[in-house]
Amino acid sequence: MKTKILFSIIVALPLVVGFTGCKSEDETTARPAKERLMVVGGNIVQYRANETGPSSEVNISSDCRWTVNVDAGTFGDDISVNPRQGNGNGSLTIVSNQNTDANVSREATITITSDGGLRQVISVKQTAGDDAMNISTGRIKFTAEDTKTEPLEISSNVSWTVKRGPSSDWVHFVDKDGNEISGGTNGTTSIYISVDKSTTDIERTGYLVLSYSGKNVNVEVVQDGMTNVSLNVPSDDVRWSYTRNESVIRVVSNAEWRAYIPSTATWLHFVDSVGNSNNHTITGVGNGEIRIRCDENNTSRDRISAVVIIAGTKSPQQATVVVEQVGNTSQQPLATSVSLTNLSLMRESATFLLNIVSESVVGEFGLVYSTSTENPTIDNSRVVSLGRGGLSQGVIGELTGLEQGTTYYVRAFVQNLTNNETLYSDVVTITTPVSETSVSELTSIYVGDVYADFHFSFVSDEEVSEFGLVYSASNTTPTISDGNVKVGNGGYTRNVLGSLNNLESSTTYYVRAYVVSATGQYIYSPNMVTITTSSSSTVPGESDNPDPRLAPRQ
Repeated sequence: MKTKILFSIIVALPLVVGFTGCKSEDETTARPAKERLMVVGGNIVQYRANETGPSSEVNISSDCRWTVNVDAGTFGDDISVNPRQGNGNGSLTIVSNQNTDANVSREATITITSDGGLRQVISVKQTAGDDAMNISTGRIKFTAEDTKTEPLEISSNVSWTVKRGPSSDWVHFVDKDGNEISGGTNGTTSIYISVDKSTTDIERTGYLVLSYSGKNVNVEVVQDGMTNVSLNVPSDDVRWSYTRNESVIRVVSNAEWRAYIPSTATWLHFVDSVGNSNNHTITGVGNGEIRIRCDENNTSRDRISAVVIIAGTKSPQQATVVVEQVGNTSQQPLATSVSLTNLSLMRESATFLLNIVSESVVGEFGLVYSTSTENPTIDNSRVVSLGRGGLSQGVIGELTGLEQGTTYYVRAFVQNLTNNETLYSDVVTITTPVSETSVSELTSIYVGDVYADFHFSFVSDEEVSEFGLVYSASNTTPTISDGNVKVGNGGYTRNVLGSLNNLESSTTYYVRAYVVSATGQYIYSPNMVTITTSSSSTVPGESDNPDPRLAPRQ
């Protein structure tokens, strides 16, 4: 009898178990097993390449215990899921690192299993990585006479190109074998940067542009200026007959130099290598020759001018060669006269050329100048005597000890001994600069829908306080009052890359560069650049980085 009772209990056990599956310990009443395990909102989680987690947690609806198993698949160590188990309703937090591989999308599988054997599978997918580039440094510095190369390591997941930026032809780049390159493929590549020896006394800045997938990464290349600029012009002053003539001026220098003829000397010209008359300015580097030519003199008056050669900028070296051409004696004689040409102007000095024409010996000659009298004379102004006697001649005169930022009225004078009359030239008005600062022309590099990139340079013998861009959508000559973007502070000379951001799409803007001198003077680029931004093509939410020009740098 006991055996039958025990057998009945054993037979009944499965039935009891079937009515009590997944019950609480506090439950005493048997009920049919009916587990619930469901992922709320769908079983696919999709990430973009630059995302690191879902916008909301993945919710689980359940009335049972459950565990989580993760097959990381192509995510590898770049995915984490928490928690790994739960009881009843819950949520999973799924976190992924960014996908930096531009060619491979990733997928992982998350399996949730209940104690009673129910399963839910979640598929986690991430698109292929964004195009990206990292560089070992964004700035490379050289001395004035550097001949070594500096390495630049480039890590990219796509192909890229490299080129020089504006005013950077002195920068060179090669591969490890010394061959010139134009770009590279994905992976890590080293290129080697070198520069030409400097030929100026100012620091110069260039840059390389690394481009990939429509984006740019810039590498700034900086080189110190020379400290020993030299200039020597061993040529004698030039004196020609009244006929058409040519001569050569020799220049000995270790730097860049520029030569010019005063614009008033329309009869004097530079000659190029093929024999054509050039304009009134010419440049060179190191030792060289300057060829000059004069027109025929069809008057009886001797005429005089000069060729001025300047090497260096921060500490300029200057030389002047006087050029004279005698008058044609067959022409009607002209009366004694004097003319004045300004050759150079510094903050505290100015150099002039006096052209004295006389067929008889003259008396004293020189300069008179004033800050208040617009027609200075030897009686009402300061006098600088430059000599006495002689016939027609060219004389170089200099005024020193001038005040910065001051306007002066200057005339040449000569005494005619025949009638004891003092003759004067026309008045030359000069204003000494407060600072020797100049700004180059502005160049547009790139124009997008809400931004634009520009390049300009400046040179100053005193450290500037600020530099940047001014812009306006209405004023065609924008100033600092219209709107500006400050790019930087300080420096004596620099190549500048500046950007305007937060512009309106499909809008025309007028842009100029500016520099603020140490004394607060605003100096603008000589030109104005007109740009028109493109129409916006960005769909809201499609990109976390609305500016595609620059990739992250290391």
